[in-house]
This record gives sequence, C-alpha cells and structure tokens, in this order.
Amino acid sequence: MIFGDEVKSHWATFLVLFFAHGMKNLVNQVEIAFARSLVACEEPLADAYTGSQWCGNRLEVITAGYQISQRGQAQESFAMLLAITMVAILGSVFGRKAVLLVGLCGTTLSVALFILACALPSWARLLFVAGQGLQGLLPIDHISGLIILDISVSGGGVAAYQAKSILDTVGNLLWGPILGNVVQYLELVNYTTVWLIIFAVNASVLGLAAFVMSESMDTKKKKPEEEEEEKTGSAVSRVVNEVMSYRDVYNNPLSWRFLLMVCIEPCWLHILGMIPVQLMAYHSWSQSGVTMLILIQPLFLVFFPLVPALCLRVGYSTMMTVSLAYLYSVLIAANLSIALSDWVPVFFLGAFTLIGGFMPLKEYVDSRFSTPEEILRFKSVQWVIGYVLGMGIGPVYASLFDARSQTYLARSVPNILACSLMVIQLLHVRFVMYPFMQKTLHLMDEGEAKLNKLFQLVKKGDAPLDKEVWQAAGLEKALGKSLEEAQGPFLALDGFREFVKRESGGTNAEAKAFCEKLDSAWLGGAKSRAKAGDMWLALDDENQALTDRLKDAEKAEEEALTKAPPPKAEQSTPVDNSFFLQMERGKEETILRLTNENRKLLEQAKRMSEGYRQMEEALVQTRKEIKRVSQVKEPNPPRKPAGSPELDEEERIYRKLQDESMGDLIMQKLQEKQAEQKQKIQAALQASLSEEIGRIESWGSDVKGVLLAVDGLEAQLKHQLKEPKASKKAKASDAKANEGKTFNTDITVVSAEMLDKFDSMKGLLEVVEKESVPLAPSENRFLANVPNNESGGHWGQFLAREEQLSLEQTVQAAAP
Repeated sequence: MIFGDEVKSHWATFLVLFFAHGMKNLVNQVEIAFARSLVACEEPLADAYTGSQWCGNRLEVITAGYQISQRGQAQESFAMLLAITMVAILGSVFGRKAVLLVGLCGTTLSVALFILACALPSWARLLFVAGQGLQGLLPIDHISGLIILDISVSGGGVAAYQAKSILDTVGNLLWGPILGNVVQYLELVNYTTVWLIIFAVNASVLGLAAFVMSESMDTKKKKPEEEEEEKTGSAVSRVVNEVMSYRDVYNNPLSWRFLLMVCIEPCWLHILGMIPVQLMAYHSWSQSGVTMLILIQPLFLVFFPLVPALCLRVGYSTMMTVSLAYLYSVLIAANLSIALSDWVPVFFLGAFTLIGGFMPLKEYVDSRFSTPEEILRFKSVQWVIGYVLGMGIGPVYASLFDARSQTYLARSVPNILACSLMVIQLLHVRFVMYPFMQKTLHLMDEGEAKLNKLFQLVKKGDAPLDKEVWQAAGLEKALGKSLEEAQGPFLALDGFREFVKRESGGTNAEAKAFCEKLDSAWLGGAKSRAKAGDMWLALDDENQALTDRLKDAEKAEEEALTKAPPPKAEQSTPVDNSFFLQMERGKEETILRLTNENRKLLEQAKRMSEGYRQMEEALVQTRKEIKRVSQVKEPNPPRKPAGSPELDEEERIYRKLQDESMGDLIMQKLQEKQAEQKQKIQAALQASLSEEIGRIESWGSDVKGVLLAVDGLEAQLKHQLKEPKASKKAKASDAKANEGKTFNTDITVVSAEMLDKFDSMKGLLEVVEKESVPLAPSENRFLANVPNNESGGHWGQFLAREEQLSLEQTVQAAAP
C-alpha cells in the first residue's frame, strides 16, 4: 500500500495529527519573535525595528528574547516529561485518543494565555512561561509516533511512516516556514490577532479528534490474562501494572544501548534552532531576512525520493552507512562555519536536504530491533529522557550564547559543543548500534532481491500480473494470499513491492518468515516455467526482442525528426514498420496456436486416460464374472417337452444350414490360400528351371568341343592304322620294336588324359542329375517340349562317343 492509500484509510487520524503538529510548529516558530516582543529595557525605542515594543536596544532584545524563550522551553520540557509519562502509561491503558485529547486541551488553553500576555505587559513573561508549559501537555511527536507504529503494525508497514514523513514535511513547510515566517516577515510587535486565529484552529482540531477520529491501538490482540485483568481490575491497578511492565526495558541490555543513542541526539538537535538567531546576531540579518530560509524547505520534498530510489539500486545497508556519514558531515560543517560566514552554513543546510528521505528509513530501522510492545516502551522512555534533557539543555545553550561576541571561539562555543555530541553519537551508532541495525537492513535487502526476482520470473513482458498468472505460478498457495487479498493485479514492480512490505509484518522474525515464503514461491514459479518448455521462453524472448526493436526504431525516428526536422513543403518518408508488426503478430499467432494445441492434447490425453480407466474396470468386472460362472455348477439342460416335433425340425434345419454355410466359407478360404501358395511355388520352380537350362546349355557347348577333339583323334588313329607297313626286310627288327613302343606310349598318354576329362564330366553330370531329381516332373514336362536337336541329339551323340572311346581303348590294349 502506498502512502496515498494509507492516508485515505486513516484520513481523520492523519488530519488531526497534521493540524495538531502544524499548530504546535507554528507556535514554536513564532514564540522566539513573540518572546522578543515582550522584552523591556531602559533604552527607549528608536526608528529602527528591534523586535520589542518596550526596548530600543537590538542586541539586548535578541539576547534577552532568546533567554526568555529558552526558559519557556524548559517549562515546556518539564510539562512534556509529565505528559510523556501520562502518554506512556495512560496511553497503553485507555488508548492513544484519550491522551491526545488531553494534550489538545492544553495547547488550546496555552494560546489563551498568550492572548492575555499581549494585553498585560507586567504579567507578560510569567504568562508566556506558563503558556509554554501548557504547550508541553501535547507531546505530539511521541503521540504521533505511537499512533503511526500502531498503524504500521496493523498492516501499513513502511507506507505509514512514509505518509507521516510526507505530511510532516508539508506541515513543516506550511506551518513553520510559510505561515510562521510570514508572521516574522511582518516584523510585528503585537501578536494578538495571530493568537486568536491559532486559538480557533486548535478548538476545531479538538472537536475533530473528539468526535471523528478513531482509536489506533488494537485492543483485540491483548493476551487472555490482560483481558481478564481489564475486566476484573480497577483503573489504578492497571496503571500500576503498566508502570511495572517497564522493568523489562531496564533489564534488557539492548535497551541501554538504544537509550544511550537517544540521550545524545536531543542534546545536539537543539543547536539547529539557534542558527537563525546567530545569523541575526553575527551577520546582521533582519528578522524578515531570516524568513528567507523558508526556501530550503521545498528542497526536502524535491529530494525526498532520492534515498528510497538509491536504496533499491545499491541496497539498504549501503545507503544507511552513506547517509549517516553524509548527515553528520554536513551538520558539523554548517555549525563550524556559522561564526565566520553566513552563506556557507546556509549552503550546507541546503545540501542537507539531499537525504530528506533518510529519516523515514532511520525511524523504520529503529523500530524493528525488538517486539512492537517493547518498542513502544522504548519510545516512551526515549521521549522522557529527551524532555528531561530539554529542561537543562535549552538554558545551557542560552547561557553560552552572546549576541555581542566578536571572536570566533566565543561565537562558536555552542556550536562546538553540538559538534562534539554529533561525533560521539556517530561513533556510538557505527560501532554499537549498527550490528543490530544490520539485521533489519539485511532482511530488507534480501526481501527486495527476492521479490524482484520473483516478479521478473512470473510476469510476462508488458502484461500485468493478473489472477491467471498468480494462480499458475502457485503464488496463492506459497504466499497464502489470493490476488484480491493482495490488492492486485500488479502492473509494475512498485505495487508488488508494497504488497511484500505490507506482508513482512512488524518484526524481523515475521520478515524472515515471509522471505522464506518468497523462496518457496520462486521455486514453484520456476518449476511451472520449466514445464512450459524452452520453446515458450524462446518465443517470449524473441517477441520481446522484436518489441524492443520496434520501440527503438520509433524512438530513433522521433529523435531524427527532432534533431533535423524536414522542410514544411516536403514530407519525410515514414519508416515502414509493417515487417516488424507482421513478425510480432506472427509470433503472437504462433503462441496462441501452440496454446490451443497444447490444450487440445491435454483434453485428448484426459479422454484417453478416462477410456483406459473404463477398459480396466470392464476387464476387472469381466474377470470377476468369469470366475463367478466357473465356480457355479452348470445346470442340467432342461428336458424338451414332448409333442413339439415342429420346433425340433426347425432347429435341425437351422443348424444344418448354419453348418453348410460355415463349411463353404472355410472351403473358400482354403482354396484362396492354396491358390496363393501354388502361384508362389510355380514362380520359384520357373526361376530354378531357367537357371538350370542356362547351365545345361553352357555345358552342352563344352561337350561339343570335347567331342570334336575326340573325332579328330579318332580320325588320326584310323589313318595311322590304314597306312601300308614298310618292308620288314628293309627295317631292322630293333627299329620296328622302338617305333611300336613309341606309338603305344603316345596313345596311352592321350587316352589317360581323355579318361580323366570324361571322369570329371561324368561327375558333373551326376551332380546335375541329383539336383534335377526334385524337379523331375517339371523337368520332364519341360524336356518334352524341347526340340530333339537341343536335348536328345546331344545326349545321343555323347553316348555314341562313349561307346567309341571304349572301343578305342580295347583296340589300344589289343595292339601288339
């Protein structure tokens, strides 16, 4: 929730606090000038303005007026001490509204005393001091701090402090610098009219607080024993118990460190109210000139967002350290230069506004190091200590101030005291309190990093974080809040950040627990994003890249037109973005199409799963039925009643027809199967026969060649046998024997070679006959169709040659 929504939710409370704080600031702004108007001395009035209607010495009026105002502030601090005790104790018993009404009554009565002081010069100083004391009945800073803490714990978070800081800044600008400085700029010596107007405003605020404002303290969160005590105990006993509850503050070692820090701070803050008086005393600034310091106040509003923005960029821990160092450095420089120059401290006061947004962060961190109940008591004790110190610190600074001082040391004594206290507090914060503050700052940095990472994970492009994305990413389950309860949808990270801060709770333990919820939410979102697939990420990234390119092109076109505008007579050619738009539409259509397909697939898978489940159920049921039927005995077939021959004849004819039709179907199936197998066998036989015929033809040509060679040898042999023999007388018997031997040897060698060839040929033919045995029927049918010259002629010639060869061997064996 942003601070604007927080103001709307508690508008009456913030309105009362705004005017109550404003009226008190206006009184505090005017009281020093009003105190100067009450100074009386022996020097008569002159033409120059001195600030008093009864004294003409300007420096005397400045010094005496400041002393009167500090005595009045001391009385106010004493009254504040009593009031703060009332607020701390009675506020926890009767509520914040009751003590606020008491304080508003006191401020209204104090303004009435100021009106009487203007009319009674002899009683003026006494009435002024009494009126300042009544102003102390309204410790508005403490009461508003408790109320804002109640609102923050109940769900406002940092937004409540931011709203208070904004309203305080506007009020400080409106009531003090503007209205208060306008009154000072007029350089009045009679303030009756001013006090009458303030009296009317205070009376109106009192009525608004009494009849419209609601109680901020949550009475429903009280412990059972406290509720029982409230019902049975008296008001006095409850007050006593509340006083005794502050023992825990002093028994806690951490509280002493915290209270030491708040004890030092009021001691040096008082010096800031003395700087305008020193400008008037040391550098001759007029009362109207001092009012120009009002121009510094708007800078707080201008630079207020700077520190929160830097916290998001560099981290809360880093900004806390840097802001503390910068704060004390600027204030110390402004105080040490006030005695030498007037514009140098004014410059440093202006530089102080750069960290105007640091104060809400500091107050938030200071309220988180313990439980809300203990923090309430710490703040009460803090204001008690501050007002106790205020009773003495104001008069101390007034005694050290002398408007007639001339040396640097004499003029700077109050400022040097304040700077020393600043250094002590800075060292205390850095080395004593910062380790405890660091826990809160670390949780704030951790929460910021995790919420940023989670938001970037679940959010898609420029689309808002709506209900569909919230549920799909599992944020409702992980964070325990629906989108409506989280006040979504979230268009930007700022809205989601306010939701996280609101849910972080009022303590560091609650913030740590919510950080763990953010971790679980991020894991759930990462798993759901991973299930979607890398394709979706690629399409989203590409779509975003195209969108960025389109924006860059439009921006470049605008810059080009701004830098070099074309002549009026000529129109520049517009940049054609249709390609990028078409690609972007194409990607969107693709994403939609894939989404629809994914949905259809999911529906189909669900239907298939449902069908599978039904089939399983039917199967289980069928098994049960089969098992049940098998267990039950088959009953005896019923006897047919006699005297029904028509029924028996019809049943017999029906069964006969059914058997005949069934046999025809089976016979048709078998015939189709037999025909298919027959075709396959014939095709295989035809291929085998073709191969065998080719091989036989090749063998036939080889046999023809062999037979031709045998015919030649046979002719040569016959020719040699028919040659006339030579005269036995002319040849010697040895020569005849040798020739016959030679001839017989040649014939034997040739015959042996031929026999070997015929043996191998015969073996081949036997192999062919063996291989052709399975195909005998088909081969016989085939050979029957072969002409005689292709089959029987060759085989006949071969057998004739075989017989002739046997005859030749016989002749050779019988030859002498």
